[in-house]
Amino acid sequence: MSSRIPTLKSIREDLLLSQHELAAQAGVTVTTISRIETGKVCPSLKTIRALAKALQFEPLKLKRILLGEITNEEELSETEPVENEAKSAGQSKLSGIAKIGRSIWKRK
Repeated sequence: MSSRIPTLKSIREDLLLSQHELAAQAGVTVTTISRIETGKVCPSLKTIRALAKALQFEPLKLKRILLGEITNEEELSETEPVENEAKSAGQSKLSGIAKIGRSIWKRK
């Protein structure tokens, strides 16, 4: 069983899409796709949603892939846990936002 780490590039290539095709479908530039795939930028939530729609992927899973939170293909197929308490869900969302913020600040 393969346990390669999923990336935007591997997902795109599995769907036999070029960077140009994905960019056109997502409404972003080829440069944006390239910079995301090489880790030079952390995409905005708007871009993540557009890419997820173009790839027919769940936005949350794509965000987790781009942040390096999913480390193998088995995790990719797992369902997301459902939070029962609003407080837990709120804390989970805030921690995700904090990780994105830290990632952006590290790159400056």
